[in-house]
Amino acid sequence: SSTAATTTTTTRSDLAESEILTRYKAQGGCFFVAVRYTTTDARDRQVIGCVGVRRCERRDDAPNTLEVFRLAVQETCRGQGIGRQLLAMVERFAHSKASPKLIANTLTCLEPALQAYESCGYQTEGDSPLGTLTMRTYFKLLSTNA
Repeated sequence: SSTAATTTTTTRSDLAESEILTRYKAQGGCFFVAVRYTTTDARDRQVIGCVGVRRCERRDDAPNTLEVFRLAVQETCRGQGIGRQLLAMVERFAHSKASPKLIANTLTCLEPALQAYESCGYQTEGDSPLGTLTMRTYFKLLSTNA
């Protein structure tokens, strides 16, 4: 008889510090990874999503703004709320840094990313050309009450 493996998805920021995390921390940010454990052995894990957040340095509102980078969810894992969980972690991090505004950029041809941001309450700030593509900038104002 066969036994089905249990699949658990967690979103963690406490995995061993990587060069990526070190770089984001140096810029006032953090990098989060969604991991799926397919057995009870903690070493048996698969990265299925990630997102970074760091200080925004190129805007007039930069001192109060954090920028979301590299939101990605493995294609076979989309539609399971993983992107929303990652963005929720970004929001908790922003609250901990007293940053009331988040911004994010994505290409308009990346429909899953557009849907993820919009489903989490991000609003369109504007579109700008990027070669033959279009970059969309989103923003979200967070409540000052954590």
